[in-house]
Amino acid sequence: MTQVEFLFDFGSPNAFLARRAIPGIEQRTGAKFEVVPVLLGGIFKATG
Repeated sequence: MTQVEFLFDFGSPNAFLARRAIPGIEQRTGAKFEVVPVLLGGIFKATG
């Protein structure tokens, strides 16, 4: 089984739409997604 780590920012509309597609992808492919919320602004601040 393929394991996929999906990092998403709560404020991103694109991440919201992608998150909604995950159950269908899991059904079709047998992959298992680990959904991890992140704050992209904090990552940008920490990395400059």
